[in-house]
Amino acid sequence: MFTYHPAERFEVRLETNISASSFDDAGKEKYKRIIIEQMNDAREKQAKVKLDPSAFVILSSDNVSRSSEAINEAKAIVLKAMLNEITMEEFDKKADEFIKKYQPIIDEYNRKIPEAKAKYGL
Repeated sequence: MFTYHPAERFEVRLETNISASSFDDAGKEKYKRIIIEQMNDAREKQAKVKLDPSAFVILSSDNVSRSSEAINEAKAIVLKAMLNEITMEEFDKKADEFIKKYQPIIDEYNRKIPEAKAKYGL
């Protein structure tokens, strides 16, 4: 997303792009004003979004490979339920089995998230 760039760098790039455009001076000013307003709006919205601390957790190598497996299995279970290939009772049973099977991943996240939150100020 373009809002990752610092404001100063963005403004330099904006000036470069505007100067290379075919707009007249009034058009360039209008374009610059609109872009800066939109950029400021995007930055304000971005500042309100809380970061997910799980993105800052480094899982053990065993759980990294198992988490990909877990995501695929979860999708398969949900899809079967959505397509009525399994009953809700079967879905509940599969969900319980899923949680038991992948509990070590959940436990590792739960152990490491407080550290990530403290380290990154989340």
